[in-house]
Amino acid sequence: MIGETVWSKRIEAAKRLIDRWPDTAAQELLYTRAVKDGDPWYRYKLLPVIALRWPSVTTRILIQECIIKNIYYNARSGAIDVLVAYWPDNETRNLAEERAVEDEDHFTRESIIETICEGWPDNRTYALLEKRAVIDDSRATRKIAISALCGNRPDINTQILVKKSALEDSEADVRQFALNLLVENWPNNATRRILNKTIREEGDKNKVYSLIKLMVKNWPDEGTRKVLDKAIAEELSGEQSVNFITFMADNWPDERTRRLIFEYLQKTGVAKNLKVVLKRKLAAMHSRFGLLVFTKDTDGVEPFLNPEKRVTKPQIQRAAAKEKIPNDKIDETVKSLSEYLCWDITTGKSL
Repeated sequence: MIGETVWSKRIEAAKRLIDRWPDTAAQELLYTRAVKDGDPWYRYKLLPVIALRWPSVTTRILIQECIIKNIYYNARSGAIDVLVAYWPDNETRNLAEERAVEDEDHFTRESIIETICEGWPDNRTYALLEKRAVIDDSRATRKIAISALCGNRPDINTQILVKKSALEDSEADVRQFALNLLVENWPNNATRRILNKTIREEGDKNKVYSLIKLMVKNWPDEGTRKVLDKAIAEELSGEQSVNFITFMADNWPDERTRRLIFEYLQKTGVAKNLKVVLKRKLAAMHSRFGLLVFTKDTDGVEPFLNPEKRVTKPQIQRAAAKEKIPNDKIDETVKSLSEYLCWDITTGKSL
């Protein structure tokens, strides 16, 4: 068993050894392997096997040593899980809190923070989270901490801390992560003002797109429409502008949006595939029939048809049937859609 190189096979062998000879000799052998084996991953995986059979002080000490000395970050955090499962007392809690602060690897700190939250969801834990959310040198750990606070204690104190992270954290992705948590948990006017401020000040165009998408989802009103108008006018990029116009069409399918789409379609330098997207969106604004007729299976989802090409009569009939349009009203419906789009869908040519 000791010479095996695959730790999973060796763990199964250890389990069989315990089942057959659960005596002092087996215990001493496995204790030795848990401390001196050359494979640190095997040493870690052996701990819960030993703890299940011999939940003694000696086993506890072995696990505590793994938490501090094992070279693998996930082995150290996993050893904390074993310790909490078998000895969920104050000594274990103190060690877990210490490692949540002092372990050199942020993955280990994050995992231990989650274990502490599950085991001790109280004010002492929340105080630890508040500190890690602000002073941990890993942005990932700060995000885990503020997320855990929102999940476990979504009160005014957490709101204040998340707001502070959204405005003041040194890393842009932490600020945006915190802003998302603010919108998710406290979608009020104060949060909206922070979102507006961030959109105005953010220099990364991709982040601006994500922020505006967040605003459209939560506040689809005239104020958001003005933000969209400004973003479209600034032409962040061809694809982003089309996405913004799509937001507009989904939330405000009116004549103003229709004119905006036609204006964009007339621009030079816009990729053909983006124009096709807008034409399909324009058809969907007219009616559900307009949405269905430009999808291959007349179901409104991919695969889509190219609206710049003529639509066949069978396709029109299938879409009409889906919408329960009477046969004597199909031509009228097609004419109405074609006039709205300013091109004849039966020929693919402009009117």
